[in-house]
Amino acid sequence: TIQEVMVFLICPPTPAQAGAAPEIISQLSWGTFQRKIEAAGEGYERLLSKLSLSETDGGEDNISADSASEKKAEAGSKKNKRRNGKKVASDYPLDISTGKTRGPPELTEVDHYERLGIQNLRFRASEKDLKKAYQKMALIYHPDKQNQEETEEDSELEAKFKGIQASYEYLTTITNRRLYDSCDKFDDSIPSAAEAEVVGDNFSLFSSLFGPKFIANARWHTKGEDSCPLLGDENESREDVDRFYDFWFSFSSWREFPAEDEYDIKEAESREERRWIERKNKKMREGLKLEEKDRIRRLVDRAYSCDPRVQRWKREEADRKRLEKQRKAEERERSEKEAEEKKRKEQEEKDHKERVQKQEEAEKKAQKKFEKDTRRKHKKTLKILLGEGALPEKTSAEDVDLVGSQAPLDLLAVFSESPGAEKFTQLLQYTLEHGNTPPSPSSSAPSTPSSVASDGPAHPSLFESSLVWTEDEMSQLAKNISKYPVGTPNRWEMISQALGGSKGPHAVMTMVKRIQGGKVSNKTAQQSQPVIVSKESEYEKTKKSVQKSSSPQAPAVGAEEGSESPWTAEEQRALEKALREVPRNFGTKERWEMIAKRVGTKSRAECVRRFKTLAGKAKKN
Repeated sequence: TIQEVMVFLICPPTPAQAGAAPEIISQLSWGTFQRKIEAAGEGYERLLSKLSLSETDGGEDNISADSASEKKAEAGSKKNKRRNGKKVASDYPLDISTGKTRGPPELTEVDHYERLGIQNLRFRASEKDLKKAYQKMALIYHPDKQNQEETEEDSELEAKFKGIQASYEYLTTITNRRLYDSCDKFDDSIPSAAEAEVVGDNFSLFSSLFGPKFIANARWHTKGEDSCPLLGDENESREDVDRFYDFWFSFSSWREFPAEDEYDIKEAESREERRWIERKNKKMREGLKLEEKDRIRRLVDRAYSCDPRVQRWKREEADRKRLEKQRKAEERERSEKEAEEKKRKEQEEKDHKERVQKQEEAEKKAQKKFEKDTRRKHKKTLKILLGEGALPEKTSAEDVDLVGSQAPLDLLAVFSESPGAEKFTQLLQYTLEHGNTPPSPSSSAPSTPSSVASDGPAHPSLFESSLVWTEDEMSQLAKNISKYPVGTPNRWEMISQALGGSKGPHAVMTMVKRIQGGKVSNKTAQQSQPVIVSKESEYEKTKKSVQKSSSPQAPAVGAEEGSESPWTAEEQRALEKALREVPRNFGTKERWEMIAKRVGTKSRAECVRRFKTLAGKAKKN
């Protein structure tokens, strides 16, 4: 028959038996049967240890080792993937060579991790590691694994097994293990301020000084040391560095502080005394926890204060703020300057408009005064002529007042230069029909330049000789203008005499001004009326000749070189006042334009030439 029995083997099983439930077929003298056995014993444990460490050689052992290595590599890759390629505290070797133990003797006199054979793991050992270590030690020191005959050595092994069992039970209790791990060797020191000052911008020195401290203190975090971010390298982003310091500033520690001078609760003789001892111990431990929290905070503060990365970012931020402040200051200064410049220009424009308005009002006022004075002068002349009997016999004082008040000033000026009875009759008739409307060329006249022609009533016949210019007269005018240049005393009278007296001084001056295109003074503005010439070509020819002869050969006192007309005392005073008032910080062209506007009757070029003439005379003197 075939029987199934359980057999404990002392000898090591084969690797095939280690991987699965082996079947051993044994040949007996009385027959063949099949038995199932369970692998156990020291040899089996050693084999499993070798397989897990990939230390076996040959055939099937290598296959098992490779499988274990693949599983380990797979677990490692998952771990690395979880860490995002960055190291955690458990990747660094455990250093228990420095520091000191703290706590009562009952917690420090026994090394529970050494009993279980995991003194190299200590607080890093997980529950699975504790269980596996206990099972391993149980296979070695369990009484059932020893010889059946009791010896003195077996009693020691039994006592040792009981200690192993007690350590396992103690460490599997979370409260007890935390108390025990808190009493383990640990270096509480932090780098001093003098050491931190030496760091400077050397990140390697900083990392070697503070990096191990953060790795060591990570063991106390409530979520485990691998949940704590580490110092990193010099190329860490600012977000990661800020995350690191934020985490450590709010570090949550599970560390306990069973002080040696605590009250032993076992010595309490009553319930009240026990409660009193508990309160005292709790208060003492809370004080020590606050000290621990302050120690971690001082470590983080000191690291943050001398971290080269943080210092570099602070300098960059300070430079950025300084540049931003400088940019804002420049922008504010520029906006203030623009506002001041805008305000200044607005004020200048306002002042200019006020000056122009005042000047226009003054010109209008002066024009009215000039017209009033001129008419009063002509009225006086007409009254004198009336009294001398040079006017028609039936002329009354009312007719004289009518002509003097309403006749065009141009016709009155021509009449005053060459009075006559028939001229007065025509002037009176023209005034009664057209009032003070100035005459225009007759429709039968030759072509007239558009710049001087205008619509209006026809000239009185006796006035045409003084107002209408022929080709010969224009030619003679051009010659005499060159003969009598600007600055010649009584220039207009001399030109009028050179023309044979056919044109009076007023008519000559009016024609020259129109040809030159210059400004007419107040005394001649109202007297300037359109003229008729025989041919347009001759008019243009005479205009060019007049313009060429504008520079004087012998200027008189008070006349400027190259000017069209002498400078009056009022114009000279206006020029001097404008030179004082208009600032020099304007552009040359703009400044002289403003000066010319203030003078009023002179152009910019005339003002410049006048200034140069006076400056040259001042240097000679």
